[in-house]
Amino acid sequence: VVDLEADIEFVGNLYEYTPYLAGIPLASEDLPWGRVSTYVTIRKEILGLSIPLLAKAQLYGGLGFNKHKVVPIMTADVIKDALGGNDLEAALKLFEADTEEGAKDLAKSMLDNVEDVSGFHLQAGVRGKLLMFNAFVNARYTIAKDVIPDKSGYPSLWVGLAIGI
Repeated sequence: VVDLEADIEFVGNLYEYTPYLAGIPLASEDLPWGRVSTYVTIRKEILGLSIPLLAKAQLYGGLGFNKHKVVPIMTADVIKDALGGNDLEAALKLFEADTEEGAKDLAKSMLDNVEDVSGFHLQAGVRGKLLMFNAFVNARYTIAKDVIPDKSGYPSLWVGLAIGI
């Protein structure tokens, strides 16, 4: 018997971006970065223990497929495309003329150019159940190029508590 697990992750943050023009820093702005990831995992119990009607423990492993939508990080090409400059210096001069509007244009361009990435993952975890209370710990290694810039994969670990009816 195998279990099918489906997960959705939302990860986001703001980062401070400071462009430089001729070595001189311009106004800093907060820009968004984020991703939405979906995971489908086939899990198989490796080891299980049970006290009927009272408690249960399980060690399991699995593998699956994942898809990600990733907001691109700031690059010279993103700046030039967003601000309409022919080169980086011209684009940064446009940014300097109106930093608030420039930051909005950059953020909009980044959201309009969200990248689609697919990959697979390996997962292991433990789950414990006592009466109707569940606790679990999962570890997953995701193999998907450039979800994190210049990386072919990344680990994740999460802990949870649940009440089962």
